[in-house]
Amino acid sequence: MKIATFNIRCDYGQDGPNNFSCRQPLILRRLAAEQPDIIGFQEVLPHVQRWLRTALPGYTVLGCGRSRDYADEAVTLAVRNDTAEVLSLDTFWLSPTPRLPGSRYPVQSICPRTCAAAVIYLREWETPIRVYNTHLDHEGAPAREQGLRQILADEPDLCVVAEAADGVEAIRQVRAFLEPDQGPGLDVVMLDIAMPGRDGLDVLKQLKAEYPRLPVLMLSTYPDKQ
Repeated sequence: MKIATFNIRCDYGQDGPNNFSCRQPLILRRLAAEQPDIIGFQEVLPHVQRWLRTALPGYTVLGCGRSRDYADEAVTLAVRNDTAEVLSLDTFWLSPTPRLPGSRYPVQSICPRTCAAAVIYLREWETPIRVYNTHLDHEGAPAREQGLRQILADEPDLCVVAEAADGVEAIRQVRAFLEPDQGPGLDVVMLDIAMPGRDGLDVLKQLKAEYPRLPVLMLSTYPDKQ
């Protein structure tokens, strides 16, 4: 199974030679080379989603815009028809009212944020899996945290057992949970690259040195220039 995530970048004609119309051949070459079973796209405007449906005939392309009228940017899923099948798809808004289109947290930017949650049957594995595709807020760190909590709470098999405000605290908490013969254990750790105290990459190196088999998921939000 191969899953790809692809921020296709919103197409408002702002990128000159890197505009979406100029990048279309490159996009298709990369996808043809990788042949993902599932692709999670972000920043997909309606006309870009229509292009994806035409340009990827071997995929089922699903998603809706984030605004009140289901327009604007979407987090779109593309599922390869010969290797997988979409059993269900649910789009909800990252907000206190997730079923209200266009809603958002008060502490975030003016942009609503959504999550596409799908149950997808993998033919090779003969089993369904659950896939989440989202695009967290680019300005409000508290909104990113609340959005992640909301997404994790949507999955009944997941439980958030601890949170840390900085890198030093993150290492301390992980050690406490993984203390030999005493700690309750951890299945996965989520880290932000931009963490106070010790940044996420530094924390990652420390954790991997101590617990080489510990799964770690890295998150990041930076301005375009970075």
